[in-house]
Amino acid sequence: MKGNSYAPDETIIKLSRTKLLTENILWSTLMIVCLYSAYFNLYGLRYLALLLFFLFLYGVYQNVKKAKKEPKIQLRLSNKGLTLKNESFINWSEIKKMEVIVKPNYSSSIQQEYLVVNTNKDKTEFYINELNISSLRLEYLIKIYRKRFDKKQNN
Repeated sequence: MKGNSYAPDETIIKLSRTKLLTENILWSTLMIVCLYSAYFNLYGLRYLALLLFFLFLYGVYQNVKKAKKEPKIQLRLSNKGLTLKNESFINWSEIKKMEVIVKPNYSSSIQQEYLVVNTNKDKTEFYINELNISSLRLEYLIKIYRKRFDKKQNN
């Protein structure tokens, strides 16, 4: 990682379109396989293939719905503070603790990572696996912006 002077004044964190697109491509491929199996009645599993087709279709629908519903910008980090996806701003002086935690996911090999923001008023968790930034990069940027804010306050 480069020094503080190379970090931008503001970092915009969005939903990962790559993840959503990859999931849709995978589910669409599985839908094609299900239609092929249903059409040719492979192994006599026509009804199971049709059921799986509709389940995969529902998954694609949920992904598209999520992409349209969620705001494009999820988080905004800057020298002044943190802006959330609902456009509420939290100044660095209001944030007591900000960390990335990992919760185990026993049904999958992918761990669930969350950004936990503790303020004077409440505690907020953001699911970061679906964002276009890694947890290590996010922690690094949080440290840089926090140090910049503290340095500016001390001067």
